[in-house]
Amino acid sequence: MASDAVYVRLDNREYTVAFEKDTVTVDGKPVPGELLPTKHKSCLKARIQDRILDIPLELTDEGARFLFSGREYVAQFEDHRQRLLRSFGGQGEERRTALSVKAPMPGLVVKIETKVGDVVTRGQGVMVVEAMKMENEVRSPSSGTVKEILVRERQTVEKGEVLVVIE
Repeated sequence: MASDAVYVRLDNREYTVAFEKDTVTVDGKPVPGELLPTKHKSCLKARIQDRILDIPLELTDEGARFLFSGREYVAQFEDHRQRLLRSFGGQGEERRTALSVKAPMPGLVVKIETKVGDVVTRGQGVMVVEAMKMENEVRSPSSGTVKEILVRERQTVEKGEVLVVIE
């Protein structure tokens, strides 16, 4: 793929995305569309076919968090240069230090899906937080071992509160 491509990891799957004049190419498949200018880095605006998408982004340590069609996603982005530098770094995307999994929004912990000592993979659900009568699965942003669980079921949490520590 061309060096101007962007690699997007979403839901444990990687996509190669390239933008040309009036075409967005995803994994080699062209679709009529383009990125549109915005005033804020915290917003993605694009025209895909004849539909305008205006998606607010929350930039976090894990990536860009956003809601689309009522579902929450976290996407990581990497350009060709970043990918090349990471390839020289050994383990690549796996982290060697402890990583905090934080509450994406205020809510109620409905279910804890892991326990201390469990091995989890990137994208695996670690707990479910209910907010505004919707259950949201909180996923691990990295593979590792659950070192600590800092909340309990039926506990209310605030946005950004550390829920789980993965090492």
